[in-house]
Amino acid sequence: MAPRPSADDEDERAPREDERALVAACAAGDEAAWGRFHARYERLVRRVAARALARLGAADPDDRAADVANDVFAALLERDRAALRRFEGRSSLATWLCVLARRQAARAERRRRPEALDGSPDARAATGPSPGDAAAADELRRRVREHLGALADRDRLALQLFYGSAHSYKQVASALDVPPERVGTLLARARARLGKLLGLDG
Repeated sequence: MAPRPSADDEDERAPREDERALVAACAAGDEAAWGRFHARYERLVRRVAARALARLGAADPDDRAADVANDVFAALLERDRAALRRFEGRSSLATWLCVLARRQAARAERRRRPEALDGSPDARAATGPSPGDAAAADELRRRVREHLGALADRDRLALQLFYGSAHSYKQVASALDVPPERVGTLLARARARLGKLLGLDG
């Protein structure tokens, strides 16, 4: 006869079930659930991101943590919320989000200071892209420029400001007249729409 679960087991299981239900609702596109999810965990993700950036030597970890947090939440919405659907509740939701925040912080710092995390600049220069890779990258850039015009004005402007002009989330939010916490979602959706135009959504 299987042992009955203890009160402690039941106390631990209830929050996990609540977390899985919240994530499932977000993955199904429930905007109210997404609002609760974001409100509950945004401060945690931003705090973890700030600590990770500080450990990596970022000059302005507290300021940049907000952008990293927005990137984490935007990534959860990409590819039709694929990351949310993969959450199985093996760890707590907070633990899972902390891992994502640390990874995103490392990626953000790598983009800003690649030589600090991936070896010396000389080593990186010695292993630069092949001529074939460079040609493929040039072709992709040409196609991106060509298809940007087919996007809605706000999508196109968001992508150009953030990726083309390296504006911060706050600057993009000001230009688009939206709250900063919405910029990550706007960028994720704009990237998805551009990907479909480019045939990269498969």
